[in-house]
Amino acid sequence: MHAKRFLKRSFLISSFLWLNACAAGDFQDQALSVQENNIAPDEVLQFFTTDAFLRDANGDGTGEWQIPVHAWVYEPADSQVRMKVVKESLWLAYDIDIDNENAATFEHRINQFLVDNERGKWFTIALKTKSNLASKNLYRVGKTQENGQVLSYFTASNVDEDQDNKAFIQSIQYCTRIHSREVCGRARLIPQYGISVISDIDDTVKISEVKSKKALLENTFLNSFSAVPNIAEVYSSWSEQGVSFHYVSSSPWYLYSELESFLQLAGFPDFSLSLKSFRFRDESLLALFKDGEATKPAQLRQILDKYPQRQFVLIGDSGEQDPEVYTSIKLQYPEQIIGIYIRDLAPNGENTRRIEGLVERMGGFPILLFQEASSLPSTIK
Repeated sequence: MHAKRFLKRSFLISSFLWLNACAAGDFQDQALSVQENNIAPDEVLQFFTTDAFLRDANGDGTGEWQIPVHAWVYEPADSQVRMKVVKESLWLAYDIDIDNENAATFEHRINQFLVDNERGKWFTIALKTKSNLASKNLYRVGKTQENGQVLSYFTASNVDEDQDNKAFIQSIQYCTRIHSREVCGRARLIPQYGISVISDIDDTVKISEVKSKKALLENTFLNSFSAVPNIAEVYSSWSEQGVSFHYVSSSPWYLYSELESFLQLAGFPDFSLSLKSFRFRDESLLALFKDGEATKPAQLRQILDKYPQRQFVLIGDSGEQDPEVYTSIKLQYPEQIIGIYIRDLAPNGENTRRIEGLVERMGGFPILLFQEASSLPSTIK
C-alpha cells in the first residue's frame, strides 16, 4: 500500500512539473539573456525562498533537483485615501487607534497590502552553482497571475553539494537583472531522507494573541513582533542536529518580508515559509486571518507529498485548530508524521479532554502539550 501511494505521488509530482514547464514557455529552445523581462522601472520583483526536492527515478539518490522559483511582482503604492479608509475601519470595528507612536509601523506594514499586483509579468533567471558562478543555465519565468505571483519549476542536474557538511541545509541561488539591478533568490536543497519540522507561526513561535481579534490586529500591524521565549534556541539546537524547518501560517504573503526579518533577527534557524493568498481588493482586511482548517491542510500536504521519504514533526498551538488539523494529517500520512507538539495556551487544563480525544482517534499516538519551550525534547528521533 505504501509503495502504491509513493508511485502515485511521484506520478502527480512529475505531471505537475511538466505542466509548469509548459506554462513557462519553450524557454530552453530560445536564446535568452538574464536581462530579458517585461518588468517596468517602477515595479518591484521579490523572490520567496523555496524548497527544492530530488526527483530520483532510479532510487539511488542521484536524480535531478527540481527547483521552485516563487516570485511576486508589484508596484508600490502610497495611497493616503486607502490608508485613511483602513484606519477608520479598524477604529470603528475594534476601537483600534493609530497614534504617533505606532503610525510609522502601521503605515509600513499596511502599505504592502495596498500595492498594485502586476499580472502577466515575466523575467529570466540564471541558476548559479559553486563550480560556475557565471552559470549559463538560463530560464524564462512567467507569467504572473492576478495576485502578481508566479511559481515555476526547473531542473538542475549539476548542483554542487558540500559532501562534508551534510548536517545543514544547503541551497542553490538564482539571479536576474531588472533595469541594472541584480535581484536574487534561492531554493533550499532538502534531502530525500531526514527529519523536518513543520511549525505554525502565530502563538507558536510569535506572540500574536489570535483568540482576540483586536489584539491580533494590533500585534500584526501596530506592535513590534515578539518571539515566544526560548523557542528559537530549541529550534536552533534541532537544526544543528540536521533538522530542516518549514513554517506554515494563515498569514498572507504580504507579510513575508516582515515575518522573514523577524524570524532571522530572533535567531531562528534557516527556513522556508508557506503563507496564504489574499487580495486586499477582494476581501476585507477584517477577515484577513481565516480559520486554520481552511488553509493549513493543503499547505501541509504540499510539503509532505514532495518529500514522501522524510519524517516530520508538526508543531502548533491550542489557540485554534492546530491539534485537529495535525490529527487529520497524521491519519492521512501515518508513516511520515513522527511527532505532534502543541503549545498549550490554556494552562488550567482546559485542553486535557480535547487532546485525549484526539489521541484516542489516532489509536494512542501521543500529542505533547507544552507551555514552556524548555519542555520540548532536546532531540528529535
